[in-house]
Amino acid sequence: MEFEKLKSCDPSIKIFKENSFNGLVEGITTIEQLKSHHLIFVKDKKYYSKLLDHLKINPADQLVLFIGQSMVEQINQSEFENYLNRFSLIVTVADLSLSICLLSKVFYDEFTKAYDNLNDGRLESQIDPSVLMAPHVFIGKNVKIGKNVMIHSGCNILSGSSIGDDTILYPNVTIYSNVFIGSNCRIHASSVIGADGFGYYYKQGIHHKIWHYGGVVIGNNVEVGACSTIDAGTFVPTTIGDGSKIDNLVQIAHNCTVKNGVIFCGQSALSGSCQVGNFVVFAGKSGMGPDTSLGDGSQVGGGALVSKDWPAGAKLAGHPAREVGDWLRSNAFIQNGIKKNNKR
Repeated sequence: MEFEKLKSCDPSIKIFKENSFNGLVEGITTIEQLKSHHLIFVKDKKYYSKLLDHLKINPADQLVLFIGQSMVEQINQSEFENYLNRFSLIVTVADLSLSICLLSKVFYDEFTKAYDNLNDGRLESQIDPSVLMAPHVFIGKNVKIGKNVMIHSGCNILSGSSIGDDTILYPNVTIYSNVFIGSNCRIHASSVIGADGFGYYYKQGIHHKIWHYGGVVIGNNVEVGACSTIDAGTFVPTTIGDGSKIDNLVQIAHNCTVKNGVIFCGQSALSGSCQVGNFVVFAGKSGMGPDTSLGDGSQVGGGALVSKDWPAGAKLAGHPAREVGDWLRSNAFIQNGIKKNNKR
């Protein structure tokens, strides 16, 4: 993508610093998956601090940094000077959130222009001869389907997706474009994998859309219950690790990273950009707020809502979620207060 095309979408773009920039941007990236020659948005001090941490361990260079005017002072700090050679271009914009909406549309159009989800694309797809496919299945272009896959009636597999060996799609499953499902998975009826995440920016009476093209990557031996949804990442994939099990009516939002062996019971949910460690368990109707993390082996009780980061092995209950012992003591305190009040 030529940088001049991006400038035409947001007239407020101003070059702050330039370092051997070749005029091309390959896509949009995030701090968790930094990619060379990609654009990254840094909105606030918290995200800026995370960026510095990731630059220490990620070798990506030739990055294009977009910041709001309010972040200029942060960029001028000596701590950042050590990383200036990793950026080919630093740009300021008047409204970073609006710029994300405007520029994401440009890249979305670029990445999806080859997709054709209105016409049958079987002749342009790689479908193993062993695949069992019921009537009334739609397959887009450039789809890859492995050995012994079973696809039930009413399924829709959109362009540019991939399904690994021995996986089963039950009736009316929809797999959006840029979704990659591993081997030996089971996706139950009416689930949707890879739909747009819920991302908007409100300004002057308009909800401006943030366009999602990051897709979803699901590992091996994963099971997804009926009527569950896993949303596409904004610019990088939402990921589900090997061996994870997802119950019915579960929502996993954009940009989440779920590691191996995680259990989601019915009606549990993750907000955007959650980080979930290995073998975490979510009981029914539990959930996580945006940009929060849970360490390996944590357990979240029924109806609990996680609103901050927790280390490995945490056992949580209540709203906001807290250690089970604290939750039990607070409940006991309330109940004792009620009993004393009733005796008056």
